[in-house]
Amino acid sequence: MKSLSILAITFLFSSHSFSQSLEGEWKGSFKGEEYFYDLSTPFGLHISLNKDSTYKIYSYSLFRGTDVTVVSKVACRIIGADSIYLEETKQVKPKKEQGCPQKFFLAIKNKNGKMVLEGNWAMRDKSCGNETGTVLLTKQ
Repeated sequence: MKSLSILAITFLFSSHSFSQSLEGEWKGSFKGEEYFYDLSTPFGLHISLNKDSTYKIYSYSLFRGTDVTVVSKVACRIIGADSIYLEETKQVKPKKEQGCPQKFFLAIKNKNGKMVLEGNWAMRDKSCGNETGTVLLTKQ
């Protein structure tokens, strides 16, 4: 009975500490798969925790071929203990719309002692095309 209690407590603490890891600054890049050349675009997320335990998330990346940083609000859906779905919902900066909103299916992993978000991205709206690719972000 004692070992069962210790096992249950260990499980609760390990799953709780893993789920808290999203808050903070994440930096990395995303890469397109349909480009005729290898292009990696700097990309980041700023994730903060609201009082009601939801997340406030902003993405930022360079607009392709320019030095303009596009900042967007991002909606988040927790899929499981180790994966999330993110979707850019509204461009905040610059005021004039540039680019196309994206969606991300990301796994939460621990690699070499660092938390990473790794997975796939795609254009949110088919009107922007069918471009897809991969993304890798490391918690700073």
